[in-house]
Amino acid sequence: MAAVVAAVLVSGAVYAWPGGTPAARAATPPPLIYHLPANSSADPATELEAIARRVETLPTDGGGGSTHLRWREWALWTRTDSGGTSSKVVPEEFDLLRTSTTATLKRFLVDQGPGSATQQPAVTTLQDKTPASPDGLRTWLQATTPGVTGPAGAAEAVHDLVTQRVLTPEQRAALLRLLAALPGLTTSGDVIDRAGRAGLAFSADSAASGLPTRYTFIIDHASGQLLGQETALTETAGKLNVAIPSVIGYDAYLDARTTP
Repeated sequence: MAAVVAAVLVSGAVYAWPGGTPAARAATPPPLIYHLPANSSADPATELEAIARRVETLPTDGGGGSTHLRWREWALWTRTDSGGTSSKVVPEEFDLLRTSTTATLKRFLVDQGPGSATQQPAVTTLQDKTPASPDGLRTWLQATTPGVTGPAGAAEAVHDLVTQRVLTPEQRAALLRLLAALPGLTTSGDVIDRAGRAGLAFSADSAASGLPTRYTFIIDHASGQLLGQETALTETAGKLNVAIPSVIGYDAYLDARTTP
């Protein structure tokens, strides 16, 4: 049971819902299609470094007193009872507006539309200014996510970062270099993400959650923005009621900007 809970926590949260336990497996989202040329031999760290060098020369985005972040998350919801374990993937959309004095988060279930939106104070886990060097960024993120040097911890820390902060070009370059240092990182290839945007995907595997899991990061070639993340079980689902391989969580980062 510990492995089940750990695996679900990677994708966001564990939820329960009322009613009986369905017998069918959860209809998890289809995997993205990655295109890696057959003759490609590019080292992922080299590819990320090339993007980082280009990105850090970009002009600093317009500053302002407020920041606006919008993203979607799809997390695996799991219920275990006397009838067994059942799972489903539920999409949510989030909209964060942060001013110098307030931070307000709106969220709604995508299947139920904007009319289901609720509003609450935003939780802030990251303090002080975001470092603009990979070593500084890694140390800073380790204060809240000690496992940031591994794929699972990096996925968690990066999600927290880009859903709380609008990053400058230098900070985006530092993030790319942090990802480049992940053990076992590979280039998955070009991909169209779940918001219809073109990007380049990099992946690393880990069993830190209790189950063999692949963590994928999708990067915009030109801006260095993190477009999204994917979490997929690769070998076994343990007690989770999903097929293998199976996407158990993914994020699409839709907007990140500052306003006057």
